[in-house]
Amino acid sequence: MHPIVQYIRRRRSLSLNDGSFIAFSFRTGALLALFMILDRIYEKVLRLPETVYTKTSILFGQPDNGNIAIAIGILLIGTVLCWKCPGMRVSWRKLASGDKLRWFIGLMMAALLSSFAAHPTNYHFGQDHWIDRGCLLALALLTLWRPVFCLAFVPAMWAVISQFHYPLTSFPIVMAEFRPLMQILTVFSAFLLLQAKPGLARVEHFLFITGCLVAANFWQPGLLKLRMDWISHSHLYGMHVGAYAHGWLGWLAPEKIANFAQWMAKADYPLQIATLILELGALLFFVRGKAARALLVLWTILLVGFLACFGHFFWKWMLVQLALLWLLRRWAEDRNQQARLFHWKAFALSIPIIAAASITFQSAGLAWFDTPIAHGYRYEAVGESGDRYTIPTRLMAPYHEEFTMTHFGYVLFEKSIVSPYGATIDREIAN
Repeated sequence: MHPIVQYIRRRRSLSLNDGSFIAFSFRTGALLALFMILDRIYEKVLRLPETVYTKTSILFGQPDNGNIAIAIGILLIGTVLCWKCPGMRVSWRKLASGDKLRWFIGLMMAALLSSFAAHPTNYHFGQDHWIDRGCLLALALLTLWRPVFCLAFVPAMWAVISQFHYPLTSFPIVMAEFRPLMQILTVFSAFLLLQAKPGLARVEHFLFITGCLVAANFWQPGLLKLRMDWISHSHLYGMHVGAYAHGWLGWLAPEKIANFAQWMAKADYPLQIATLILELGALLFFVRGKAARALLVLWTILLVGFLACFGHFFWKWMLVQLALLWLLRRWAEDRNQQARLFHWKAFALSIPIIAAASITFQSAGLAWFDTPIAHGYRYEAVGESGDRYTIPTRLMAPYHEEFTMTHFGYVLFEKSIVSPYGATIDREIAN
């Protein structure tokens, strides 16, 4: 071999194995690229036809459509890779801080199982899908034994989740709550696939992409608020009144709600400023370890405030943030590894990744104008005697989230100028 070629190969090998910015960018870039591919494949391909969910089993039904055939192909490829690449069969103990990482991944799976493997019977399809629920639970337990089983858990969970796209059209709105958990597991799946070449990706690279993902979910709403000039017209007190019209804090007298709305009106501008600072401050997540931990705590407090005003409990987001806070603290204490994650290279690379959140993580744009106008829906059943019975939204499970959000404008004969809870993205209507 020519000496120049040998020199180039030697220099390239050194550049990818040292602690340079190029090496860090290459490793995290490979992980991010593979995550983006898997994320899009899982969400699109595993949105199965409605007829699939009328069968006793979703995962083991007749493969009468191309999507299931593709999913089976992916699993077969993964099986072959595991067989041929010993690095993918690594145990938790072989990973840096593997015992802590196992708890973190386990919490993500447990939260998803609580919603999508423990839900009531889906009467729209007339199926319980017990086989699929048991399969998800088994895969979760196997993942706690060997992380490689996460490669099967994620597509299986996506296939089961996709049943809730039918028959209502508002499920994409509900997805904003649990999608970060699925994406974290997808990042971990990409990390496991890169273990086919030992040393290509390390735990700090997984934590880096996970931190960017969490930060992106706050950056994107803040960016949209800037674009729509949200701070010049966003009556936050209207959000509380709209939630009350939907039954949130319904046990309180209207006078109490009015007094609280008046207080919020006085604090409207400071609350808007604080919200924007917390959301746009996501770009500073990797500037220092203390900054990351502080942001995770403050974002959790922000979601608690959102619950108090709006009545929507983003408990899965809170779980992700508090679990990541715990993992970062414990990971840093273990062999003093904080310097391997929070450094100028990570901070510089995180800025474009987080700033492009709509592309890298397809983050939801949770931004709107609040108005003092709100409308809701009441659900009734008519008995054989002709009597009407009010149906609480909790009885609509497993579709109770959609019935709570009440995005049913398509069933009305009249046009509504605002969305449920008095929200709109049209500035002219907001004015």
